[in-house]
Amino acid sequence: MLEAFFTDNPSTWVAFSGGKDSTAALDLARRVNPWVKVAFFDSGLEFPQTTKYVNDLVDSFGLELSVYKAMPDALTILRESGYWEHGALKVPTDLHHALITRPLTRAIELLGPFSIYGLRAAESKERYALLASRQGVVQHRTKGVVDRTTLAPIWQWEHDEVHAYLGRRGVPMNPLYEQQRKLGIPERRARVGLLVDGNELTHGRWAYARQLAPDLARTVETHLPVLAQYR
Repeated sequence: MLEAFFTDNPSTWVAFSGGKDSTAALDLARRVNPWVKVAFFDSGLEFPQTTKYVNDLVDSFGLELSVYKAMPDALTILRESGYWEHGALKVPTDLHHALITRPLTRAIELLGPFSIYGLRAAESKERYALLASRQGVVQHRTKGVVDRTTLAPIWQWEHDEVHAYLGRRGVPMNPLYEQQRKLGIPERRARVGLLVDGNELTHGRWAYARQLAPDLARTVETHLPVLAQYR
């Protein structure tokens, strides 16, 4: 599948988040095209371990990485929304547009409309419905016209298959996974993305942010004081 996709779309690039799934997808892509370009979407609230891991992988693999920063960044959006401070004026926000849609638009303008993502159908019912019906190749449309196409080469893989593949290939995983395991977080709940997850504040990423990224967590709490209630 990957070989055919690259043959048809030689300018294909990889969206790399620093998570295990996108790492596996990146390694698969590099086996077909060692010079494949890579894009990282920086929310401004990434765990420092993830930022270092991405940079280390860039150096060890010799990747051509483009970083697309959210503007404004996630912390600015959350602070200005007013939802994280008692008594503040509440302003509707669209984090997805700021952190994903806008940076993705810039990536497409510079890298092209064909990309590879580390998406797996097993992650959710919605993702299964999206990927299974299209066998991992998804055409995205705007007003009925296809404007970009994504390939998910590991769409059928299970969680354990990703770990096994990276182990066989000798590709290091983001150290955050091991650090979370030591804190008692189940592997299937471990995440390495945005430091502040608005869902399940007492059990989600923010619940262990102080232990994993104390300096950044203190900065976040300074700007979003209500989070002190969820230490």
